[in-house]
Amino acid sequence: MEFTFTASIEGLGARSIAEENAIALLDAFEKVHPEVGAAVGAKLTAGVLEATFSVGGRSLDDAAEAARQLFAEVMEVSGLQPINPARFELEADLTEQVLAS
Repeated sequence: MEFTFTASIEGLGARSIAEENAIALLDAFEKVHPEVGAAVGAKLTAGVLEATFSVGGRSLDDAAEAARQLFAEVMEVSGLQPINPARFELEADLTEQVLAS
């Protein structure tokens, strides 16, 4: 099954650094895991950088663990240092769309 997750990283999406950080994160996704179809953006007022991507797994728990490991690899390649740990959310609407297609 395919699940869609959004990882949010506080402190990396501030207006002054959001574009540079978003490019670094997207480049890292494309380099090490292009298959996940990542989309990267920022909530400028909150200073949060977000990445949405899809991961397969036999269950939600399997996919969540794979998403955490994958995101850790991407963050390492990006060279970004998160101020606060990433928060992961399952994107229910997007996951339902993927499962329905």
